[in-house]
Amino acid sequence: MKYSALLFEEGNNQSDSFQNLDEIVHILKEDGNCRQIVVSCSQEDILHLTRTPISKAMYVAKLQEKYASLLNALKAVVEDNVLIFGCEQMVSKEDVDLLLKTLADVPSVSLRKDARAFDTRLLMFALQKAMDEKLEMTDYIDAINAYADCPIKNV
Repeated sequence: MKYSALLFEEGNNQSDSFQNLDEIVHILKEDGNCRQIVVSCSQEDILHLTRTPISKAMYVAKLQEKYASLLNALKAVVEDNVLIFGCEQMVSKEDVDLLLKTLADVPSVSLRKDARAFDTRLLMFALQKAMDEKLEMTDYIDAINAYADCPIKNV
């Protein structure tokens, strides 16, 4: 299954996150099914990261509001399926394979808080609707639970 990957930085431990980001990107760029890697990060991080170009990768400036930032990054995604990873915890090829295998059967999957997979249009629709209706969210999964016809599958 072809997919885009979306990586985002939420934590404060930047050095660990940069190390993890490099390793996660390496796993994803070697995966023939991964067509694109979108990295959502600060302007300063973009300047740092673009010193060493990475095939398949594009960088999107993170906005101040996290859900607007996620929606902005999703607009850069070109594939019908998107895997979303945080950078504070490592991701393995096995994690990617499990998410993709499950995503083949359901449109939204969660392995853990920082490793999830979605039908791209479903997540964009739910997140945009939640923002338009000012839904109180503690996690973007709240948008899926409120506006999608199917609950997220935990694996």
